[in-house]
Amino acid sequence: MIIYKNSKKDLYIEVLKQPATDEIKDLLWGMKWGTNGPIYQKMKNAEKDDHIHKPHFLLLRKSGKLIGMCTVSERPMTFGKAEIKSYYLQHFSIKEEYQGNKYSQLLIGQAQKYFEEVIPKPFIGYAYIEGSNIRSQKGAKFVGYDPVRTFLTIFFSRIFPKKHPNVRRYETADKATILKKLKKFYANYGFVHFTNTFHKDGYFVMEKDGEIIAGVQAYPVEWKILEMPGFVGKVIMNIVPHIPFVNRLFNPKSHRFLVFDAMFCEEGKEAELIKLLESVLVEFEIYSGLLWMDTEDELFQKLNGLNQWGILDKVEGKLPVTAIAKIHGLPDSKIETFKALPMYIAGFDSI
Repeated sequence: MIIYKNSKKDLYIEVLKQPATDEIKDLLWGMKWGTNGPIYQKMKNAEKDDHIHKPHFLLLRKSGKLIGMCTVSERPMTFGKAEIKSYYLQHFSIKEEYQGNKYSQLLIGQAQKYFEEVIPKPFIGYAYIEGSNIRSQKGAKFVGYDPVRTFLTIFFSRIFPKKHPNVRRYETADKATILKKLKKFYANYGFVHFTNTFHKDGYFVMEKDGEIIAGVQAYPVEWKILEMPGFVGKVIMNIVPHIPFVNRLFNPKSHRFLVFDAMFCEEGKEAELIKLLESVLVEFEIYSGLLWMDTEDELFQKLNGLNQWGILDKVEGKLPVTAIAKIHGLPDSKIETFKALPMYIAGFDSI
């Protein structure tokens, strides 16, 4: 479906509602991502790009050539007891050689029009903006999206991770129990969805006396780090890869890590959850991971109080991310209700 056409400039935007094509993947994998933090490329990220839930790819073409895109992913979502259809906006990108020609504004404008005129209402549209990404903030303002929550990117790491007893990969018979526990745990959160939970059977649990007391989904990811800001960034890029054992945590040419998602634990078992994360590192023979948590999330506050995130957290700190959103087809007052709830952040959406 073509939603925009300019014959004079030989430009058009089409919407493709199907799994990512090789052409789309080539664009995504060739892009440089990041602004104020690390600049990186996603290395053959098919684990993510082949499993985007109900995608709408908005593809900007010039003379038939794909020069930019954004992705809209549809999913059911709960906010406390309320359920509303939601659309996550991601992968906003223009090829470097075409930047500076107002193609970004064109693509943002057509995405806004697509939300307003094509997608059936009511629904909530939302996106994430890392740190002080000025370009993305301008885009959000143009689309009419407002900040709703702030959360943190958290580095979890172990140079010598240990496998702890009673940790195992979930079994099919566990699935209903895990989902029940997750829904109960996040019953008073907003932006909750478990669309990609159990992806590639990557869910792990910790048991005690035959009962599951903690769980987490893990996704293996690989990035190529191109740049890191500041003096510390230069040290990390040029010296850390040559330090024995410490270089397990960082290899700019092939930085392998886990992304954690759908995490929960029984009350008072936060220290066991940390042991579970460490054990999952061992399962994948990887030494670091990323997770995203709302600053007002009670689980985050308890885990942060334990101060067991690892050395990367001490070096890099926790990086702020802003969630922006807009409700389409419902009173604006509704968003205020949603904003009051701590936010669940699906790690799969952030890779």
